[in-house]
Amino acid sequence: MEEINQGTPVKKNVFNWAVKVGEERYEKYIESSFDQLILGETMSKSFLRKWKLADRLVYQKIKKKLGGRLRGMVSGGGTLNPELAKFFWAIDLPLLEGYGLTETTPVISTNPMIRAKAGTVGKVLPNIDVKVAEDGEVLVKGPSVMKGYYNDDEATSQAFVDGWFHTGDLGQFDDEDYLK
Repeated sequence: MEEINQGTPVKKNVFNWAVKVGEERYEKYIESSFDQLILGETMSKSFLRKWKLADRLVYQKIKKKLGGRLRGMVSGGGTLNPELAKFFWAIDLPLLEGYGLTETTPVISTNPMIRAKAGTVGKVLPNIDVKVAEDGEVLVKGPSVMKGYYNDDEATSQAFVDGWFHTGDLGQFDDEDYLK
């Protein structure tokens, strides 16, 4: 961004245009069904031409500065700022976010390869149960959750209530069951 901000007005305009094209592509991606994504029916030919030009003028140059072979990234722990995540998607660097803790060995949820949603930590893994308590705390149960803290019965009894591990993190599910 520093290089863009120090660049010529033309360079700034091309960069901003390319980011807008990328944002439009991401919106088409997130609004598409799985079938449309798999069959490649999400974008018109005219839009694809515009996107390919943005790729050639901007996205490929950014990727080259990042080593030239970067095709995507993974972020774990918790949700990134949604605007930052969307920016990476917009410049054609897919960013898959996930969530977990050491106590949950560690993954609880992750965005799927198809239809990853920026601003969420994805869908809960199939072998894990997650619910959100009335106070918003994320509670977890499953075979990958630890049985307790080593030699610390008091901490264990505070962390588990009725078999649910209390993460200490706040969360919610969106209308498509993505965890935020």
